[in-house]
Amino acid sequence: MNNSHSLPAWSPDSVRPAKPARPCRSDGPFGWVVRAGGGQAGAIRNPTMKLAKWRTLSQKELYKNPWWVYRQDTFQLPNGEVGDYFYVHTNGSSLIIPILDDGKIVMVTQYRYLCDEESLEFPCGGVKAGGDYLSTAVRELAEEAGFESADLQQVGKFNPYNGITNETCRVYVARKLRKAAAKPDLTEEFEQSYLLPTQIDEKIRTGEIWDGMTIAAWAIARPVVV
Repeated sequence: MNNSHSLPAWSPDSVRPAKPARPCRSDGPFGWVVRAGGGQAGAIRNPTMKLAKWRTLSQKELYKNPWWVYRQDTFQLPNGEVGDYFYVHTNGSSLIIPILDDGKIVMVTQYRYLCDEESLEFPCGGVKAGGDYLSTAVRELAEEAGFESADLQQVGKFNPYNGITNETCRVYVARKLRKAAAKPDLTEEFEQSYLLPTQIDEKIRTGEIWDGMTIAAWAIARPVVV
């Protein structure tokens, strides 16, 4: 899955709201801040009532690359306070769990630049402009795992980091596999592994599998696979 190499530096302050008495500020590239004002403090919700939604007042793009858009939204809280939210918008992503006829599952090891480590993961990739989830799943299965599937089924979806991005990742299980020519991007290099479900469980427990999207997808798909 491609990622831009131009991501701004992260700051812990970016994911904590400023106190209402302080002027509007944003010390980091992500998260939200509330502008100065005299609105009421937050309240504990009555469990019989729905949570109130925030209202979007405006939206602008601060930076754009082929993989995502860095946005700033100005929003209004139910109590009237106005604030700014900085986040990453994407078209979504597709993650595939390929299952061979013998029950083994295809995983790929690749180098993750930001963590400077190799990572054992399921094939996954971002939806490009003009694309869709299913065609992305077909493409990534071939590019990363080197397979085509005659039985590709969506089994769930999740958001990988809902304070930072609005991305939705759809999870697919691929069966009836046949070999295809792998064509990874220039920045990608993969090593395929073939593991039993019990081996995946163990590698998650020991931390050998540490990719969050892979772990989330396995939690969704495991009841269907096993």
